[in-house]
Amino acid sequence: MVGEEKKIIFTEANAGCYGDSARGTYIGRDVAIPIAKAYGFDPYPTPCDCDYCGVNHNSPNYDIFRCEYYHEIWDEAETFLNNRTEDGWWWGSTENGDWGLWIADEEEPK
Repeated sequence: MVGEEKKIIFTEANAGCYGDSARGTYIGRDVAIPIAKAYGFDPYPTPCDCDYCGVNHNSPNYDIFRCEYYHEIWDEAETFLNNRTEDGWWWGSTENGDWGLWIADEEEPK
């Protein structure tokens, strides 16, 4: 967001748990990436070159969880959301694995 004014979309009114720890590593696929995509995040600004995506990207059964870059895409989705969140709040996972929008003085990720 270099050279851009930060556009605030998410505030205290949006705070809370969006995916509990029972989802485990699927939180990115099931919660974080879809929320970011709903606000304009593009997980593939350039075509993915991993073996799975090269064959399956346009398939109706495509599963981003199987992409070799899944965790990087999830991290980019969180960065995208955090760049649209008012100061003092952050998107991410707590120590117990819950994922959502949290106040900054709570368990910020290490």
